[in-house]
Amino acid sequence: MPDSLFRLGTGSERAPRFSHYWEFRRGLKKFLFLDQLQTPLGFLILSAVALAIAWAIGHNGWRMAAWLITGVVVVPALIGSVFHLRFGMWVLTALAFVVPQVHRWAPSLPVSGLIDAAVAALLFGLFLKQIYLRDWRPAWSPITIMILIWAVYCLLQLINPLLPTLLAWLASVRSVGGWPWVFFPALFALSSIRQLSFLINAWLALLVAAALHGIWQAVVGLSGGEWSWIMSDYDRFETFYLEGGFRVFSFLEDPAVFGVLMAGGAMLSLGLMFGRWIRWPRRLLLGASALVMIIAMVFSGTRTAFVALPGAYVLVMLLTLRRSALFGGVGLLLVGLLVFLWPGDNVYLERVRTAFQPQEAVSLQVRLENQEYIQPFVREHPLGAGLGSTGEIGQRYAPYTLLSQFPPKSGYVRTAVEMGWVGLGLYLLLLFTLLAVGVRGHFRLRDPRLRTYSLALLGMSFVFVLANYPQEVLTALPIGILFFMAGGFLLRMRAWDPTARK
Repeated sequence: MPDSLFRLGTGSERAPRFSHYWEFRRGLKKFLFLDQLQTPLGFLILSAVALAIAWAIGHNGWRMAAWLITGVVVVPALIGSVFHLRFGMWVLTALAFVVPQVHRWAPSLPVSGLIDAAVAALLFGLFLKQIYLRDWRPAWSPITIMILIWAVYCLLQLINPLLPTLLAWLASVRSVGGWPWVFFPALFALSSIRQLSFLINAWLALLVAAALHGIWQAVVGLSGGEWSWIMSDYDRFETFYLEGGFRVFSFLEDPAVFGVLMAGGAMLSLGLMFGRWIRWPRRLLLGASALVMIIAMVFSGTRTAFVALPGAYVLVMLLTLRRSALFGGVGLLLVGLLVFLWPGDNVYLERVRTAFQPQEAVSLQVRLENQEYIQPFVREHPLGAGLGSTGEIGQRYAPYTLLSQFPPKSGYVRTAVEMGWVGLGLYLLLLFTLLAVGVRGHFRLRDPRLRTYSLALLGMSFVFVLANYPQEVLTALPIGILFFMAGGFLLRMRAWDPTARK
């Protein structure tokens, strides 16, 4: 079978099996838009719809506007994702960054379901493509096997005798068991290095926008709506408040997720800077982006990010073994020493100092005590207490249980409590397999551009995996989506390098 049959790009239209699919797409577009709307009747229909929208918003307010935006913009975008996986990657990325902010504005709107709908649209689109392609060879890897095993185990949690309620399982499984399936559309969506470059540039643009908004919150202050949202919940106020300031969160759900995301974005920029083929203007731009994200990370006050970034940098430095990476590590070390020796009692710099002095970090000591307290339960329950039995989801759907009052404060601890030590072992094996396959593929690549992108994506993934121990980040937006997208890209790169080692 020729290689063009599974290239989803400009050359795949000529594939024999794929031609029928493209004819169907063109016919549907012609029927819906060209034949129906470019007529006097179509003009009248559009005018009537515009008047109806204006009347509905005027009489029902912003909620109606939100539903209309969903129907006019999001629904067509989801339909387009079915027929164009690369476009679907852009839609899913945008939703992963936007949904937390919209949820904060309107918590009563079910906007979180848009992520599930986007993932489902991509999977359905992939299924339609494979009807004609019939070539799953790119997906044959240990990662695929582990994702399937993990999905089966998540389904088996339905018969867990300790499962509190079905609603708790549904609320948890969407991110725990559903988001890893993003790996498969990401594996088939792109067909060239150029397309990957465009998507990573879009990631960097969104990350820099989030960083700038976070810095704006720290320097100028929070808006009235953001103040109201923080003050509406006492636990949230305690989490966000620092003596002398507030932890910034940009347009994400909380400072911890924002800080870890900034650390991952900075590692992505630093990894790209190691590419010898990158010219100096772009190298300076990447350096500036990394600096902006590191500053935003400091303002987030997330100790986890302060430790995860240098930890991931050391791993990346071992992968590349280049003098530029070594010099960069020395530079980061000097900056760290400057932070420790800087005079004054700045609250944000103090958070950085205590991140490397765990005996002075009260929150870390509380986490360690909670983990020691829950260890006997984990050892005695190999299948766990059921998905959604702890934390906020447990308090919402099963407030009568003892575990609903237990704060995991760690992605791995939550997995161990809710899915048992069996589930924790499978989850760690899934993450290890994804990173191991990515590292193995990195050393097989010969194309310098692909090696650079591979190194940058691995660095970002290392940050997220390390940060998931003291925080719950792999089930938070947009980190979980970016992580499994990166896994698909890492596996797919080898097909784009004709000189890759066997």
